[in-house]
Amino acid sequence: LLSYLTVLLCTIQSIRSIISHFCHENRLKCILPSPRFLIISIMKFHHKLHKQSIFQMRPQPLHRMNELNPNSSVQLSTKDFDKLLNFKSYLQSLNLDEQKVQEAQDLEVVNGCCILKSAEYSQKQTHRNDDVKHVIATRLEVVGEELFSDSQIESICCPLARRVETNAFMQCQQLKLIILQMVQTVGYGSFQECICLQEVVLPKAQTIMQFSFQNCAQLHTVVMPELLHVGQGAFQNCSKLSEIDFPSLQKISQNGFSRCSSITKIDFEQLEFLGQCAFQDCTSLSQIDLPVLTKISPAAFANCQQLSIVNMQSVHEIKERAFIDCECLTDVYFPLVSQIGRQAFCNTKISGKAKFPLLQSVEDDAFRDCTISDLQAPLLMQINFQGFKNSRLKVIDSQSVKNIGLKCFEGCSELMSVILPQLKSVPTSVFANCSKLQTVNILKAETVEDYAFQNCGQLTQINIPLLKTVRDYVFEHCSSLTQVSFPLLEIIGDSTFHNCNKLQEFSAPQILQIGQFAFSHCEQLKQIYFDSLKQIGQFCYQICSNLESVNLPVIQSVGKGSFNQCYKLKNINIPYLQKVEDEVFKECDSLTEVHFPLVTSVGSLAFFNCTKIQRFVVPQLKIIEKYSFGNCTEFFKQNSYLTFSLVEQMHIINFGNDDLLKALYLPNLKIIDVDYYHRSFYPMAKLQVLIAPKLAQVGSKYFMNANSKNVFKLFRYVPLTQLRCTCKQFVESCPLCKKLLIPPPSYQKLLDNLTNRKKHVQLRKQRNDLKSRKQKLYEEVGRFNEQLCENGQIIAAESIVGFCELGNE
Repeated sequence: LLSYLTVLLCTIQSIRSIISHFCHENRLKCILPSPRFLIISIMKFHHKLHKQSIFQMRPQPLHRMNELNPNSSVQLSTKDFDKLLNFKSYLQSLNLDEQKVQEAQDLEVVNGCCILKSAEYSQKQTHRNDDVKHVIATRLEVVGEELFSDSQIESICCPLARRVETNAFMQCQQLKLIILQMVQTVGYGSFQECICLQEVVLPKAQTIMQFSFQNCAQLHTVVMPELLHVGQGAFQNCSKLSEIDFPSLQKISQNGFSRCSSITKIDFEQLEFLGQCAFQDCTSLSQIDLPVLTKISPAAFANCQQLSIVNMQSVHEIKERAFIDCECLTDVYFPLVSQIGRQAFCNTKISGKAKFPLLQSVEDDAFRDCTISDLQAPLLMQINFQGFKNSRLKVIDSQSVKNIGLKCFEGCSELMSVILPQLKSVPTSVFANCSKLQTVNILKAETVEDYAFQNCGQLTQINIPLLKTVRDYVFEHCSSLTQVSFPLLEIIGDSTFHNCNKLQEFSAPQILQIGQFAFSHCEQLKQIYFDSLKQIGQFCYQICSNLESVNLPVIQSVGKGSFNQCYKLKNINIPYLQKVEDEVFKECDSLTEVHFPLVTSVGSLAFFNCTKIQRFVVPQLKIIEKYSFGNCTEFFKQNSYLTFSLVEQMHIINFGNDDLLKALYLPNLKIIDVDYYHRSFYPMAKLQVLIAPKLAQVGSKYFMNANSKNVFKLFRYVPLTQLRCTCKQFVESCPLCKKLLIPPPSYQKLLDNLTNRKKHVQLRKQRNDLKSRKQKLYEEVGRFNEQLCENGQIIAAESIVGFCELGNE
């Protein structure tokens, strides 16, 4: 065999020279393997054929290099070294010969080469001398811990060494050549940071421990035909490592080859275990062939930017971040995979079909920001948080999916159709921002969570027949929706259909509650009819500019601004409504008639700017807030004399049409309230008559900026002696009200005379005068009543003459 190898190498060398000469003459680029690499390949081939290494052979010794260790089980001759290791060439490169090596003493330095002849060394005795550049250890079987670490040696030849201990050659920054043909185990950090080491051939090595060749920046070729285990970080940061030949490799630990940016291909036919981040940041890796591997560990191939071909037919499980940022990965096929971990294919360029025949579960962000367009996973049951967010899927059609996570398909800009008949709940933002989504069929879902279909601008058809609850913002900005029907729907959340500006019909016969802003800006919606609805939130139908009819026969509460700016609203039927909240019908320009038989309170601005309203029937009204009927022009033109027979409290008397309103009759009014921003008397400045026999309290700041003449004129039919201001005093004692509300001086003097005069004649005369004045007042009030009756607007049911009676009289 040795003779055959010698002839073969000579032949190969001749052919290599001919090819190189031809390429040079024709200016062609040619990369040929070295004879050293070829002999290792032949050794590998021989090992496969005969199941034994050429180094296990025991040739008949011709001449001993030196006396070998009697306990050694392997003995090599000079001829063996000469032929297999080219030992003579090595000695010649050092200006040595065999005789000088044999004659040298232990630890003797010959021509810069340290000769070691003992079987074991326990101390750092060999590298103290900076003149030592080479080491030949003919008997050494164990390279001890840190034996050559941090030395200046350039080469080492230990033909019998079986084990290299921890940090043996660490930081030997000049080391370029190692001859360790019998080494089986390379210890922790043995060649760490040997930055000049370029090639490693260890024919017998079986185990490479942690960080053994870490940071060997120039290492480009590693041949270990019998290697079984690569330890943690063993080749980490070997940025120029491009050729690795491990035909027997079974295990690669964590970060084994991470950041080896020059590796282009890996082919480990017997690899059974691949550790976390094993090939992370191998940016030139393009092809993977691991036929036996069953599990891909976390981040095993993360950021392998050139990876395009993956052959792993036996893999059952893909852990988190396994192929994250593999930008050139376009097609994947894993026939046995049942689970894909978190961010496993995140930010990859899978553009064609992704086939997973046995896949059942997809974890968080597994395909996020991935260009995958077609997923074939017939057994898929669960997709977790953001599983396919921002992917390029066009159709989702799965008969097996039962659970999907939040934002699972959010931002899938190419998605057009969703068919998930087994899905029981639609989670938050699951299809949000799917701009091309058109049809949705989810047959078993009963709940749709927040933002589920938000901003699906082309969505036209929704089929969720068992739906009972729709949360907030679910269909917001779905601008293509025209018809929606949910036969079992009971609850609609806030802003659910906000800005669905083409929605014309909405049917939900069992609806009970609608949240705030639910249908705001649905400008094509024309009518509302819910015979079971009990509650509407604030601004629910705000700016539904084409809404004409509202029919809510059961509802008792309508939120603030519910029908604000519904400009075409004409018909309102809400018979059981008890309170009209603030701004409910504000600026409903087309509203002409209002009938609320049970309403007791009208909020501020409730009918503000309802310019065409003519009839207002609220028989139970007791409280009127500020500006409730402001600028209801048509109403005040036809009703300049108003009666509110049950009203007990008003915020301020301002209807926005003071020039049209002449008189108010409020037989049960007790309080006129006022706040800081509406404290001026101006709102009542033009009102001519206020009849309020039970008025007991008025805001103390109500009469600011008013003159005594106007105030007393307005309040001449109000019992001043019982009127209080908000400062808890009678108006006659209030410094802000005293000057405005007390009677003229002559009138007050008359009252004083009635109580002080002693003479009976004078008192009788005074009484007669009082009776005369009282009779005149009766006549004046009678004429006023007749005028009111002739007008036909107000009929005073009670006589108001008694309001002005004086004292006990």
